[in-house]
Amino acid sequence: MKTNQTEQLKSDLLSRDPLLRSEALETIYKVSFSTVKHFILNNTGSVEDAKDVFQDGTMVLFQNILNDKFNSESSLKSYLFGICKNLWMNHLRKQKNLPADFLNEDGLMIIENNEHVIDVEAVKSIMEELKEECQDILKGFYYNMKSMKELALKFGLASEQAAKNKKSRCLKYLTKLIQDRKMTHEDFVI
Repeated sequence: MKTNQTEQLKSDLLSRDPLLRSEALETIYKVSFSTVKHFILNNTGSVEDAKDVFQDGTMVLFQNILNDKFNSESSLKSYLFGICKNLWMNHLRKQKNLPADFLNEDGLMIIENNEHVIDVEAVKSIMEELKEECQDILKGFYYNMKSMKELALKFGLASEQAAKNKKSRCLKYLTKLIQDRKMTHEDFVI
């Protein structure tokens, strides 16, 4: 979703015109639902679960736009996916009493698919090799959905770009640690 399309959808969602709001929601559904559904189906969920989570995620998105928490730093589709991913993972954690720490190549996650559960101890072990600031930045961005602006403020960085650069360096360092140890996906699943 391009920046100008994201801005138009934000504007339409905030419009007093119910037709514009309805069309914006329909566009968001068409662009985003299949990705959310795919993720939930691959993580022990059903189509009904995907519909429920998508609806809840859309409400959170709308509230975040109203409260000026969505700043178009990422695409609306990516932002909504992150919200839905976190809602689903919170649901799984509550349902199965899964631990709060989880990680995959995109960020933090416990369930990889219907057959594999992430080995939290293996993840903690590799994460503990990072500097504490890197751990906090990666968890803040991927798990807590903090914006670059929030991370810059928290870590006393000069700008959002500085936060992006720091996150990128931390992620590269984590990737290098994993590669240096010749670890694969199988090293992180039970």
